[in-house]
Amino acid sequence: MTTKVAVRTTKKATSATTPVKKLELYDAVLAGFKDIERKGDKMQYTAHNGNMFSFLNAEGEFALRLCEEDRKNFINKYNTCLFETHGTTLKEFVHVPATLFSQTTELRKYMVMSFAYAKTLRKKQ
Repeated sequence: MTTKVAVRTTKKATSATTPVKKLELYDAVLAGFKDIERKGDKMQYTAHNGNMFSFLNAEGEFALRLCEEDRKNFINKYNTCLFETHGTTLKEFVHVPATLFSQTTELRKYMVMSFAYAKTLRKKQ
């Protein structure tokens, strides 16, 4: 029997620009995390103390913020790279390959790492 866990959101549950299937995957990754809340309208994201630690852009690409060691290991293991957007490389965010993004159970352990790293960052005013 499958239990469906609702994901708390602060804005609209869907985005006009983000592919619905990708949004469903993002919600599946976040399911079960009581302290993580999906935010955003055009770009879906999670944040702790004002520090974003994951996001799903309008094209449906997923990114995670990881500490240096976890970031290097992730890039090597999944043959990926730092996330680039609007001509800028986000130095602490990795691009999550589509094949991994669809493996929500596997991806949850990286969400735990990402959230743990966000908790070490200084609170933004």
